[in-house]
Amino acid sequence: MSTPTHPEQRPDEPQDLRAFLTALAVEDAPRCYAIAYDYDGNPDDSGIVAYGMAFPDHAETISRNGDYRVLTVEAEHAQRHFAEDDEVTMHLIWLPQPATST
Repeated sequence: MSTPTHPEQRPDEPQDLRAFLTALAVEDAPRCYAIAYDYDGNPDDSGIVAYGMAFPDHAETISRNGDYRVLTVEAEHAQRHFAEDDEVTMHLIWLPQPATST
């Protein structure tokens, strides 16, 4: 977690607290991704099997139905855990970062 350690970075006024905490949350937020699959590039045989969050030191991935979870060092390593057979191609899809408001 990247909590500011310098006193000058902390808010002086209570009304500034929300903006301060929002900035911390945005700075520290994990990147979100999906794990998709396809068979021979056929859109009819493709889909999303899992979603995850990538933190600086690890990634957590959860199947769409919530019954399978994987903890890996990097998001890229999670793909193989969701491949059902050798004929499937797995894809890591980085999701757009949402706009933030204070």
